[in-house]
Amino acid sequence: MTSLDSSKKFNIIIDTSHKVCIWLVQKDTIVDDSITEEQPSKALLIKMHEVLSRNKISLEEIDCFYFCKGPGSYTGLRISQGLEDYLKFNNLNCYDYYSFEILKVIESGYIFISNAFKNEFFVSEFKNDEIHYQKIKKEDLNSYKENKRLLSYDVKLGDIDYLDVFKNEFNQFFKEVLNRKNQREVFYYRTLSEEYTKA
Repeated sequence: MTSLDSSKKFNIIIDTSHKVCIWLVQKDTIVDDSITEEQPSKALLIKMHEVLSRNKISLEEIDCFYFCKGPGSYTGLRISQGLEDYLKFNNLNCYDYYSFEILKVIESGYIFISNAFKNEFFVSEFKNDEIHYQKIKKEDLNSYKENKRLLSYDVKLGDIDYLDVFKNEFNQFFKEVLNRKNQREVFYYRTLSEEYTKA
């Protein structure tokens, strides 16, 4: 990989809601990424360091950090929340988004779906300029999927890979969603007491 122009500011996007995903962005373009299914507690900081080192840039050259705040399970999201809290404490710019907001910038007719565990699935749709979401039971999944195109992190679950769509639609997504620089609450699949109750 060629060395990037370090006089330009960069952004970093971090998503640990399903996998550990790190994207390095310059001028609304993804210039490098790291995606792994390793546990966030083991991989997040290592992978971020690798991306920065590979491109010979430092934290001081990062203009903004964008964190996916879910939906997801407790552990993965708490790891990235801890990093975000640390960066904010050190006066670095951090902003948030939800993964299903990709629905705002792709063609209509897609459903975002993810495995919410405990025999449940999280589904969301973009209708009438609003995103609607819910959890459904595993036994209701087949009837819900009928005649819908499914977008998911899990290629076995959906028709289209969320990460491929993210990469292909990134420029529009960055302008329409990320550049709004929202602050979001962490969006867990369920409350903490529900998360640690056996199904």
